[in-house]
Amino acid sequence: MQHQTSEAGKTLDPLQLFRLPWSTTDNGMSWLEVTTKCNITCQGCYRDSRKEGHKTLEEIRTELQELRRIRKSDGLSIAGGEPLLHPELVEIVRLGRQMGWKPSINTNGQALTPELLAALREAGVASFTFHIDSTQRRKEIPEGADEATFFPLRERLAGMVRDCGGVTCGMNITVSGKNVAEVPELVRWAGEHPDLCNSMHFILFRDPVMGEHLDFFAAGNKVKLDPHFSSPELATYPPLLVSDVVETIRRADPVFQPAAYLGGTHTPQALKWLLATRFLWAGETLGYVGPRFYELAQYVAHFFTGKWLALSPRRTFTMGFLVLFLFFPFDRGVRSAAWRFLGKVVRRPRLLLEPIYLQWFLVQQPIDFQQDGALNMCDGCPNMTLYRGKLYWSCRLEELKNFGVNLTASPKA
Repeated sequence: MQHQTSEAGKTLDPLQLFRLPWSTTDNGMSWLEVTTKCNITCQGCYRDSRKEGHKTLEEIRTELQELRRIRKSDGLSIAGGEPLLHPELVEIVRLGRQMGWKPSINTNGQALTPELLAALREAGVASFTFHIDSTQRRKEIPEGADEATFFPLRERLAGMVRDCGGVTCGMNITVSGKNVAEVPELVRWAGEHPDLCNSMHFILFRDPVMGEHLDFFAAGNKVKLDPHFSSPELATYPPLLVSDVVETIRRADPVFQPAAYLGGTHTPQALKWLLATRFLWAGETLGYVGPRFYELAQYVAHFFTGKWLALSPRRTFTMGFLVLFLFFPFDRGVRSAAWRFLGKVVRRPRLLLEPIYLQWFLVQQPIDFQQDGALNMCDGCPNMTLYRGKLYWSCRLEELKNFGVNLTASPKA
C-alpha cells in the first residue's frame, strides 16, 4: 500500500479514510454538457469551444431520459462550455429538477445577472459552482493577476447567490505549480466568508505534455494530440498530487484533516477525490469531521432516498451546532470539534449564539499518466457523462469526438 505524505509527515492513508461508495451506475452526481460555447479562455480547458455549440432542448431531454435509465444520482452538474450561454438553460434546470435531480450549474459566472439567477432559482437550481482563477482570461481582470485579484469577483457572485436564498455556492480553482503557493490565501478567504462560500474545490492542473513520455493510440493506431488543449506555460511545472495541495492548505489551517476519498482505476489507493469538512465559528476553525461522519451521512441518505448524498440544502451549512450534537457519539473528529467549541464558549460566552458554519473542501487529482502507459482515472467518477448511449469520463470527451474511442498509451520506444 502506497500513501501520499504531506506536511509534517502527516500521512494520507486511504485505509484511515472513508472510501465513498459511489460507482458508475449509482453515484452522487451525473454530468450534463449543454453547450461547447464559452465566453472566456481558460488554460488547461479540456473542451473545444471552436465547434458544435448548443444542444437543443429535445436532445437534452432525450439524453437525460437515457442517463436516468442507466445511472442513479442525487445531483446533476450542468456544464459546458459555459452553460449560462444556453438560451434555454432555465428550462433545462426545470427539466432536471422534474426528473428527480438537484441541478447544479458549473459556470465562470460571466453571464450571470440577477434576473437570470432569479429565474434559475424558481426553476429549481440547487447549487452554483463558480470557476474563477488566474488561469482565465477575463476582460475586467489584468492578465497575469494573482488569485487575490479575483476575490472581489468571487464575493460579488457568491453574494448574489446567497441573497437569492436557498442555493448553495462553491468555488472551483485550477491549481498548478504556478499558483499552488496561493492556496493558503484562498483557504483563509473561504474561512472569512462562510456565509458566502459553502465549498472550495481545488482541481489539479493536467496537460497532455505531462504525458510526453508516452505514445498515444486510437484503436491501435498511433495518433497525435491536439496542441489546442495544451498550456505550455503551466505544463512546465511538475504535476501536483493531492498531498501537495494538502500541505499548502495546512499552512493556512494546520488542523486540516480529510475524511473521505475516491481512488483510482489503475491505482486504487491513489487519492483522486479527497474531501474534508470543517466547523467554523467566530472566525476560527473548531475542527474537521472524521470518516464516520461521511459514512453515516452517505448510508443514511441512501437508505431513505435510494441515492448517495452529493448536494445538501444551503441551510444545512449553518447547522454546525446540530451536527456537533447529532454526530458527537459516532465521530471522533466531531467530538474533538465539540470539546473545542465548549472550551471556547466558557471563555467567550457572549459568542454562544454565533452560528457554527460547515464548509467543505474537495481536492481533485485528474488523469495521471503512469510510467507504464496506464491512464489512472477517478474510480466512481461523479463527472461521467453520456455520449452515444454510454457513460464516459467528461474530461476525456474530446477523444471520443476526435477519434471515436478513448485513447490508450504506452511508453515511447
